[in-house]
Amino acid sequence: MTFADEQKKMKAARFSVAAAIFLSVFKVSTGLMFHSLGMLSAGLDSMMDVLVSTINFLSMKQSVQPADKDHPYGHGKIENIASLLQGLFLGIMGLILIGEGVREVIFVHRVPDFDAGILVMICSSIISFWVGRRLARVGKETDSPLLQADSFHFAMDTYTNTGVVIALVLAQWQGKIIFDQIIGILIGLWVIYSAFRIFRSSTDVLMDKYIPEDIQKDINRIILSHSPEIIEYHKMRTRRSGSMKLIDLHLVTCKDLSLAEAHRITDHIEKEIQAAIKNSDVVIHMEPCLLKCPDTKEKCRFQHHPETR
Repeated sequence: MTFADEQKKMKAARFSVAAAIFLSVFKVSTGLMFHSLGMLSAGLDSMMDVLVSTINFLSMKQSVQPADKDHPYGHGKIENIASLLQGLFLGIMGLILIGEGVREVIFVHRVPDFDAGILVMICSSIISFWVGRRLARVGKETDSPLLQADSFHFAMDTYTNTGVVIALVLAQWQGKIIFDQIIGILIGLWVIYSAFRIFRSSTDVLMDKYIPEDIQKDINRIILSHSPEIIEYHKMRTRRSGSMKLIDLHLVTCKDLSLAEAHRITDHIEKEIQAAIKNSDVVIHMEPCLLKCPDTKEKCRFQHHPETR
């Protein structure tokens, strides 16, 4: 990963913390003022974002540290561990929101004044949308799972805030608080669903699941484009560690090639894969062809002729 990408990630992580703090204070204070469960639930989610964004920032700071003797593959998986914690925290908060919504449906019967609250939630939706888009863009540019997960939080805020606005309008129009409570419960369900997605994605990486199939197809295309220099490849293994994609495989070349020539070919393929797949680290093991050679080299269908290079 380049130094510029590391700086982008750190800057975006700091921005996320600042935005989460502002939104949480904005929504919680308004929710308490107007006694709205919908606003409080949205504010509670933003307070959760403060904690998550802070953890993200600290994790990001550690994940960009270079590899050392104790961590030869670097510290990238700290991002995935932090994403896993995000999923756990979100799941707990979703259950709390649903429980509070059910409690208010049964025991609370009040109709607060929501005029100012509607304006607050509209402003929050606009801010969340802008922050989410910015984090998503940087997350995509740097291939950071942590920033992409963080952007999802703010995108979710946009939808939930919009839902709260609808609930406030309906509650004021009908004179019934039930709409506010229903939205609070729906937000809780959406938070749990989001938590499951983040948790599953993080677990896949920590369990060294293969990188996406489309990336594997790119690797296959690059290797096969070097036929007949490359006879075949096998034992390809791929996994992720934070923003990095770790790839290793075995390449089979003609056993009559010199070590220098075989190394030239594999080194070229490594660099080509790394250029095509951002934030990738490629290790290739060379193997000689074990097939019985024909009587003459001209009959070998795998023979690479210098003049055809």
